[in-house]
Amino acid sequence: MSEKTLLNRRQFLERAAILGALATGAGTFLAACEPSGQSQATGSTRKGQAGTEASAVSCDDTSGLNEAQIATRTTNGYVEKTSKPDQRCDNCALYTKPEAGADCGGCTVVAGPINPGGWCRIWAPAA
Repeated sequence: MSEKTLLNRRQFLERAAILGALATGAGTFLAACEPSGQSQATGSTRKGQAGTEASAVSCDDTSGLNEAQIATRTTNGYVEKTSKPDQRCDNCALYTKPEAGADCGGCTVVAGPINPGGWCRIWAPAA
């Protein structure tokens, strides 16, 4: 008689956490791989009129993202403009600087173009 191998709750949760981390990492990795060789950050635009003191950066173009990637933005509460002046994307440990000539950077967790003046729940101080 063969003995069935069942997972207990702890083993199940450990494996689910690992699979979730792998899925998130794979999504982030795939988001960085674009057929054109250019990042989402190059598609950013500046809003405002010439002669204004400071033009606002818009990094809300999610047209190249799939549903799972867009979900990383909503799940983590990403906003284009922070309400916490000391917590901005550009001083977060997870932020990646924009490529030369681009306004929007990136994030190692949140997919798509990231506004340097934005914020999300997973903000962590840069070292």
